[in-house]
Amino acid sequence: MFKISSTFLLHFIHKRSLNTVSTSTLPLPSVSTIQFLTNSCGLSSGSPTSKGRKLQFDGKSIQKYEAIIGFLKSHGFENSQIAKLVSKQPSILQSKVSNNLKPKFEFLQEVGFVGPLLPKLILSNPGILIRSLDSQLKPTFFILKEILGEKGNSIKNSCGLSTESPSSAGRKLRIDEKNIQQYEAIVGFFKSHGFENSQIAKLVSRQPSILQSTVSTNLKPKFEFLQENGFVGPLLPKLILSNPGILIRSLDSQLKPTFRLIKEMLESDVKVTTAICRSTWLLTSNSKGPMRSNIDVLVSEGVPSRNIGKMIELNPRTITLNVDRMIDAVKTVKELGVEPKDRKFVLAVSAVVSRSDSAWKKKINVMKSLGWSEKEILTAFKRYPPFFNCSEEKMRDVADFCFNTAKLDPGTLIRYPVLFKYSVDKRLRPRYKVLEVLKVKNLLKNEKSAQLFFRGEREFVENYIVKHLDEIPNLMDIYRGNVASETKSVL
Repeated sequence: MFKISSTFLLHFIHKRSLNTVSTSTLPLPSVSTIQFLTNSCGLSSGSPTSKGRKLQFDGKSIQKYEAIIGFLKSHGFENSQIAKLVSKQPSILQSKVSNNLKPKFEFLQEVGFVGPLLPKLILSNPGILIRSLDSQLKPTFFILKEILGEKGNSIKNSCGLSTESPSSAGRKLRIDEKNIQQYEAIVGFFKSHGFENSQIAKLVSRQPSILQSTVSTNLKPKFEFLQENGFVGPLLPKLILSNPGILIRSLDSQLKPTFRLIKEMLESDVKVTTAICRSTWLLTSNSKGPMRSNIDVLVSEGVPSRNIGKMIELNPRTITLNVDRMIDAVKTVKELGVEPKDRKFVLAVSAVVSRSDSAWKKKINVMKSLGWSEKEILTAFKRYPPFFNCSEEKMRDVADFCFNTAKLDPGTLIRYPVLFKYSVDKRLRPRYKVLEVLKVKNLLKNEKSAQLFFRGEREFVENYIVKHLDEIPNLMDIYRGNVASETKSVL
């Protein structure tokens, strides 16, 4: 038999609070057994133990009860635990040790429930002992094993579901004979499409109602649609794990119309796939809701479709915000003097619509603290609207580098606000060090330093590093931040 973590199945058993009952010593003679059942378990002669059967205190029955109690004690159950178990599930006293209790205990021990874990499991859900081993317990264990994988290292890797977990509106997750085949089919379907056990567990944990799906009429058509539109290989599990809601939305009334609307703007399946991968909730947005309304607002203002597509591609969240915010943002940007047909218009709208009034004012105050006038701030914004997406801390860091380290003219940031998008440590400072070395060697012609900061990476490396390696062999090390190379003389 395979071995598996004992926490694996335990996590899926519905945990119930157990009432404390009185305990007593339990010698095995008949009189003491009767006293134990009466005083500790709250049972008396005639108490119901199962359908149509009453608790009997006769010689034959007492012998049977003693055998069951003795069996539990031999498997590590203490008197108090036996009392709790019997009081919770009296029908256990009608069980047969040889062909009921013993096979179940052996199965549970074989799969890892040994020592104190065995009583703990059974006390958590006494119903285990009245369920069928072959038609309920084993199939349940195997389906959970399919979902979690053979190792089942920890509860964190599990789906976090119990037999009472909600799986869809008004329905509970039931792992019984009737549903086992359905769950197995769903798990098998996911595995056939590249999902790993851990991914299936995560998916089911986040969206239990997936287990109520029908493979042929629900999952399969959606997977085929997604694959036809570019979500193949690892992209498919990644998309669905990012937004499990995709699998519970209607294919014809939700997913397809939304996809068509996005494609209408982006004009390319590849761009649509890229945009949805960046923001997977796009696919589950209502195509007749804010997205459609916001697109209509922009179109009515004369914004070209290709520019709207660029907005969706770069900052998809803006197209799904409340339409009133979009209307206000469009009005603000037009008042700033940016024309709707200008490709910067959608960038400006995105910057405005994504910020609250208070956040906008904070950015303005940061720029003013750097010595900029409102006119200069407006000029920089119109040149490169996304610079307002920078955090206040980054704004200050870039300004500090440009003014105090690179000694750039104060007006440089206003002319080239694109500098705000670059990392000081990963781009600006490494390039500055190279340029300083080139100046010392008189190898830098009359070029403005600021413009060299936003040259393409390949162009910069080829024209300002590789080109001068004969004169300065350690120039690449300087660019990469090798401290030893930086301290060497370049003269």
